[in-house]
Amino acid sequence: MKNITRPLQLISAILFLCFSSHGYAEEIKSGAYTLELDISALAEERRKTELKGALKSGGDGFTFETKGAMGNGVTIDGKVAGDRVVMWVTREEQGHLVTFHYTGQLSKEEGVSATGELSLFTRHQKTATGTWALRTRELATTLDARDAAVPDFSEGMPNASLEKKEIIDGKETYHLKTVLSSKEFSGTLRRFLGDGWNTRTLTKEEMVLASTKGRALNAVVNLSVYENAKLPAVEIRVIHFKYKGGNTGPEVEIMIIRQEPDFPRAKLEAVVAQLRAKSMDPGRVHRFRLKHFPSPSSLRPLKDDEHLKRGEGRGLVWAEVSPKGVLKAAFETRDSGHAGESGVLYSDTPVTTADIDELGREWKLGRRISKHWWVIIYDLG
Repeated sequence: MKNITRPLQLISAILFLCFSSHGYAEEIKSGAYTLELDISALAEERRKTELKGALKSGGDGFTFETKGAMGNGVTIDGKVAGDRVVMWVTREEQGHLVTFHYTGQLSKEEGVSATGELSLFTRHQKTATGTWALRTRELATTLDARDAAVPDFSEGMPNASLEKKEIIDGKETYHLKTVLSSKEFSGTLRRFLGDGWNTRTLTKEEMVLASTKGRALNAVVNLSVYENAKLPAVEIRVIHFKYKGGNTGPEVEIMIIRQEPDFPRAKLEAVVAQLRAKSMDPGRVHRFRLKHFPSPSSLRPLKDDEHLKRGEGRGLVWAEVSPKGVLKAAFETRDSGHAGESGVLYSDTPVTTADIDELGREWKLGRRISKHWWVIIYDLG
């Protein structure tokens, strides 16, 4: 590892010294960011990747803390000098050391801190190239602050022992054994979670999930979802199973659900206000695009024959007004090509998946963020 990283660090240091002659101050600040990668040599479904994480700036450089595909921690080091940016990370994959080297410059585009090109080295040989962009994320908390407030179930709970921890669809999931009934476990859990955590009303999809699991496992199932106003990007879904056969004791599944799409609430609510002021035919879906997502000033209508390539959907907006004046608007915040798309939905009134499956995409309704906002997902698989 040392023999590989030393030459890379030396190269980066030389580049940094060269860049320093410009005399500019550092311009990437600490906060929450998304690192977007586009590596053309990879298969179509893996070509575009988004890594969400927390950037810490200090001294003459910065670190970007994120998570890999398997949930493992990844630290990317970087330096800024003048308008130039260089980043690097080395890790082991399938027994080989792989290095990602990023070079680029600061960006003037709103919401984008820097862009550039990346090179992938395996066994000292350049094996792939691509592009990258570092975008700011307008969430209320950084990953570090958010994770510090999320309860840790890795050691189990009082009267509930941890059987297994796994990652399901990118979400931390804990399986516990307990002797407690559903009511007793709920009381224990509330004390374990502490102040600020409360159950919310279940969605139709969550009630169907509980019913389906109950029939499949021949169990009495109680599902609850806890939320905390101080952590709008996190929910805790808890399912208590009491098996009817009586051969095994109760079990509990706890899933930590973190909000996936970027949600710059203030700016998107400004866009909603613009949409409400427009003259739209009732019952018809109107298409718009935020050219510089999420800047409200960049909103413009799309022509009927105007189409975007797969992977370029970030910033698309579909809006519809009912004959009674009820507004619904879908905002696409992430387009991963064949891997799927996601975003957020605004609605004046409560909605179900059936209410939005023709609003631009065949969206599936995800979790409710607040009174008028929901996560939405378009899964091509």
